[in-house]
Amino acid sequence: MKNRTILNAFGLAKGIFNTYSIITSIICIGFLSSNAQTTNRQLLRLSISNSTSIDYTVIYFEENRTLEFDSQFDAYKLSNPRLNIYTTTPNGSKMSINGMPTNLEQTLVPLTVLAKTIGKQIIAVKTNDNNELFVKYRIIDSLTHTHIDATVGNSISFDIDNTQAGITISNRFYIEIIPIRNWPQPIANIVTAVETVNETANTDIYPNPTNGESLKINLKEEANISITDCNGKEHINKTMAASMNSSGTIDGFENLEKGVYIVTVSNPHGSKSYFKVLKN
Repeated sequence: MKNRTILNAFGLAKGIFNTYSIITSIICIGFLSSNAQTTNRQLLRLSISNSTSIDYTVIYFEENRTLEFDSQFDAYKLSNPRLNIYTTTPNGSKMSINGMPTNLEQTLVPLTVLAKTIGKQIIAVKTNDNNELFVKYRIIDSLTHTHIDATVGNSISFDIDNTQAGITISNRFYIEIIPIRNWPQPIANIVTAVETVNETANTDIYPNPTNGESLKINLKEEANISITDCNGKEHINKTMAASMNSSGTIDGFENLEKGVYIVTVSNPHGSKSYFKVLKN
């Protein structure tokens, strides 16, 4: 009798949990897949699709949001059987709906995909509600050195072969977020792999891309060097002397993981130049 009671209680709890999960999933699916503008927030909705499946992910901006999971509106990613797209937080949480603070600095948000169907995959901009309220976006493919503006209808396509099917693809696609207050100062031009937002900066960083070598820099004057990853985590911060007639070495870069990094060069007069460096 006791065991039966425990089993009945477990079954009831399981039923409640499943019902809650279904209701939550229905709400999230509606929010993710709806083409209609249903919010006053700035909101970007992306899809990934192929010949058999489609999946969605959303990022939005609102005051008092954090870069991690916010329980009121955010949603963790629930894996789909054949096709997935999601963003990740700095702590590595997989998000299908990801809230961002309105005062976010320039950054790259990793966009992870997983496809089990061989062939063409398309990442498309489905909704861009209240565009430019706080930020502008670009969608970046760092492998092909291409990017698109987040205009509804724009898309990036790529192919999955039998060696990639079912494999999580990270460190390739990114959502570049640029605050309106900084526009039109892009930190990324993936076509050339590196771009300074100040064309008169007279600063050279090389090699780029790098295959593990030390990163070199030529400076017209003393400057502070800050290197952050795509999650906004700072890995290197140091002051370097002028080195126009020779190159200075940014010690420690060779020890960082593979990926895309933003190098910020700040001179004593308060101006800044941004460079994107790809480490293979």
